Amino acid sequence: MPVTPASGISGASEVKSDRPATIYEVARKAGVSIGTVSRVLNGGNKENWKSTVRRAAQVRRIAQEMGYRPSWRGRAFASGKTHTIGLIHQAFDPLQLGEAWHDILRELIDQLRARNYGVQFLPVGEEKEDLLACRAVISERRFDGCMVSKYLTPEIEEALRETDMPAVMINAEADASWSQVQLDDRGGAMAMTRHLIQQGHRRIAFMTDETGTMRHFSLRRRLEGVYAAMAEAGLGQPIEAHRKEISAALEELMALSAPPTAVVTYHDTTAVTLLQACWRKGIGVPTDLSVATFNDSTATRMSIPPLTTMRLPGAIVARRAATQLLERMAQGPEWVPERLILPEELIVRESTGPAAK
Repeated sequence: MPVTPASGISGASEVKSDRPATIYEVARKAGVSIGTVSRVLNGGNKENWKSTVRRAAQVRRIAQEMGYRPSWRGRAFASGKTHTIGLIHQAFDPLQLGEAWHDILRELIDQLRARNYGVQFLPVGEEKEDLLACRAVISERRFDGCMVSKYLTPEIEEALRETDMPAVMINAEADASWSQVQLDDRGGAMAMTRHLIQQGHRRIAFMTDETGTMRHFSLRRRLEGVYAAMAEAGLGQPIEAHRKEISAALEELMALSAPPTAVVTYHDTTAVTLLQACWRKGIGVPTDLSVATFNDSTATRMSIPPLTTMRLPGAIVARRAATQLLERMAQGPEWVPERLILPEELIVRESTGPAAK
């Protein structure tokens, strides 16, 4: 026997759905046009008369009761804006990020979300196809603005200029026509080297496992900082060790007629690998060799011994970059590029000590 609706219960067309209501359904129930609903919910309705005030209040109430949420596609079409920021990050392995970059990206997303912007992360490898695909996405204007971290390649730069896309560089080397937020790697390396010199170290090495041609400019700046601090103290040049195999690099250093008493590594991964190599070879840290590095990551705090390091201001980098980009988007032609260089903080731990006799 068929079941019929009970008296007073609406038919199937009135049954509530789990999906959000559309702007068409809100307009139909409120008895107004779609344009009126759009103006009211976007704050553009002029509520100067009692009737318009009542109508606007009714539209808002009905939209809330029906669970209406604005369509991203509709808002983008109406406003000409996507409310999305592109975050272009180039790395040797685009799916792996260091802990310092995780902190920066997390804060960036929080900052932009608080301003009602979504973020699309675009990891880009070194292959030409990856770069051309990223360029195509920029050219399609899928974003209201872009942030470029680590590397600004010619392909990406050309696409940003062609589209006049607002963009900010995050620790990426670029000319003065771009807004930039960078870390003071040179100053950080100088402070670290001065600390070692104060501990009595006179023979200091700089070590990295990055031997490819696409080196990040921060490597150069950190090496410059070590050179500058040693020159300032009237010492000779640092010993450079650029090898993929850290254990082999350590062997070469310690086989020198005057081996170093301290090593500054380019980043934390190299430092932790060096600590293990020292342990295997019976080299005491810091009794025989002091080790210092960059990036105050979990690994540097949990290593044995804990590593002396330069702490990078990741959250501040993210906040400044987000502010710069939003100002660039708001100012348009009046925008003036700004370059910020943020200081790093020396964290002294047990991996550095007085120079060995």
